[in-house]
Amino acid sequence: MVEKSMLIGFGLFTLILFLSIIQPFFAEIMQFYNEDKQKLENIENFIEEIDHAIISIISNPEEIYQKDLLYPRDLNITISGNEVEYNYLINSNMYSNSKNYGILFYNVFYHYNTSKQYILQVFFESNYIRILFI
Repeated sequence: MVEKSMLIGFGLFTLILFLSIIQPFFAEIMQFYNEDKQKLENIENFIEEIDHAIISIISNPEEIYQKDLLYPRDLNITISGNEVEYNYLINSNMYSNSKNYGILFYNVFYHYNTSKQYILQVFFESNYIRILFI
């Protein structure tokens, strides 16, 4: 009985020691995960805003859609044909998101390495949709 108690006590001691050593790393991992999650949410919101602008212009071709946006870091936008393709980098992993629309766009490629405030401008120009970041 004493031997079992000593084994259980040593097991608990080892577990507590292990958890106390590894605990600071859990905080760093959680912080790293939260930063990536926030970056992904910013990129998704940015993509949704561009999608909303395009759908708004398709519905109202006479209007010009204009809005101030913070362009996320490490996001490439390729606009060609009737497709808008978003490529972004999070934690050294490349992700891609593509959206097709029933109308043609002017072919443009946007790549900005830094996060910066731009004015998104979307409008019709001679039966094509033009997307500009000014």
